[in-house]
Amino acid sequence: MNGGLPGVKALGILLASRCLAQVSMNLTDIEATTIAEAFAYVSKEADRRGVRVAESEIVGLAPRAALRGATTEGLLLTRDPAEIVLEERIEAG
Repeated sequence: MNGGLPGVKALGILLASRCLAQVSMNLTDIEATTIAEAFAYVSKEADRRGVRVAESEIVGLAPRAALRGATTEGLLLTRDPAEIVLEERIEAG
């Protein structure tokens, strides 16, 4: 099913034993959809269905442009998105 977000590949997984659902996303075109935009879309769809987003996680590093508009509070992250900026890790060598 196409969710309508350009540059996003997503998969929803029901975690029945935990009474949760997980949405896993790969952003393949960060110019088309940023992490903050993808999170907002998932949150809106969850709310429309009467559920809430508990938290989110960014695995690995992300280009600075993908994090445009992202905040720890806004994405319900457990760590600061500034810690995973790809360009900063490359520069730090």
